[in-house]
Amino acid sequence: MIDVRQFVREQVKRILFEQQDKIDDATSYEQTTRIGGGIKKELRNLKALADENPSELMDRLGVGNLSGQTPSAILLDLLEKAITNSKEMRTAYTSPGKERDTHGRDGAKVNLTGELDSRDGVIFIRHTIRGARNAGMLPFKDRVQIELLGSSILAYPDSMSYSWNVVPRKIRKRTKQPAVPKKKQAPVGVRQEEKK
Repeated sequence: MIDVRQFVREQVKRILFEQQDKIDDATSYEQTTRIGGGIKKELRNLKALADENPSELMDRLGVGNLSGQTPSAILLDLLEKAITNSKEMRTAYTSPGKERDTHGRDGAKVNLTGELDSRDGVIFIRHTIRGARNAGMLPFKDRVQIELLGSSILAYPDSMSYSWNVVPRKIRKRTKQPAVPKKKQAPVGVRQEEKK
């Protein structure tokens, strides 16, 4: 005769292993990661330039008018121009390319040449994009995420950080329901006849 407890345990284990396999399959694609550490003085100065005089930063990087039909295409154009026209950017990064995640999001991906570590590389790209936005060169309002993707740096438009290759959350729009008048109830202890 079959021991019911043993049978239930085996079935629960089987179900848990199946669920773990599904989770492993869903997370097998490369996802972006965070950077750590403090910011060097040179990069702080770059941030100040991106905030206080972004047009000068864009001139130094050789970035003029940007073109593209989508925010990710505009980001790609920005990085291509900055890397092509600036000696400093050319020595730190390879030419950017287009990247698409498993959920259809597009982004611009650059590889490091080894002149900068990945943390400083992300910060430099972040300030480049910040300068372009402050100079009025980015014609879109979307937030731009600049993150590590393996050993590369990825810039993509999205409202959520670290959402590359992550299932997008569905945004629910709450609609205000019209107020329905409530029926008046008789006070406790009062009969319906007494109300009239």
